[in-house]
Amino acid sequence: MVEALRRHPIRIVIIFFAVAVCSVVSFLIVRPSVSEATPCLDDYPVKGIDLSAHNGEVDFDSVAAHYDFVILKATEGGNWTDRSFESNFMKAREAGLKVGAYHYFRFDRPGLPQAINIYNTLYNKRLDLPLALDVEDHGNAKGIDRNLVIERLRELVDFLVGHGVSLMFYTNKLGYNRYVEPEFADFPLWICSFTDPPVHGHWDFWQYTHSGRVPGVAGDTDINLFNGSKTEFINFLQTTWK
Repeated sequence: MVEALRRHPIRIVIIFFAVAVCSVVSFLIVRPSVSEATPCLDDYPVKGIDLSAHNGEVDFDSVAAHYDFVILKATEGGNWTDRSFESNFMKAREAGLKVGAYHYFRFDRPGLPQAINIYNTLYNKRLDLPLALDVEDHGNAKGIDRNLVIERLRELVDFLVGHGVSLMFYTNKLGYNRYVEPEFADFPLWICSFTDPPVHGHWDFWQYTHSGRVPGVAGDTDINLFNGSKTEFINFLQTTWK
């Protein structure tokens, strides 16, 4: 064996290098990405989920046996509505869940058409939570100037508030720092974060996982916590239309 090492030192070095590289690659492939935080759930007695058509058919009675509220995707951009919103809204209401809705804000669309899309879709719906504006880079057009995004978002907000719609903002930490704080800091905040605490400063809802398992919903589901007691949650509830 010693003689073999002396005769083929370069070959041995190559073998050891290949083994090391394979080990690192295997570690990176096997190691899961962080997709959830681990809050102490006893500290948050009010919890809920958010859904869209991507979640498929939902048994809302099963959801209501374990969760307090659901926030449904309603609209996106200036002319798109979630194909499951109407049926999800009706079934969630019948199951006794507190119901909210959210709009995915498109950076590459003016704010007014988006506001009108929201208004036309929701004006006859009684929601228990403020309408959530989903503002984030993920899935949005690239290269849109921040100031233009803020301008379009302000246009949307001014229209809806002017028509008596109560609002809150959904975003992640990057979106919070880039688009929400300080321009829209007066509105309630629904933050997506995989760290505890989720954000420095006040927040109202915390989406702490994208991979929750929820009775009545097939596959991974977003789970959210309310920052307060059950009594505080009841006091927070308000119809979307003032």
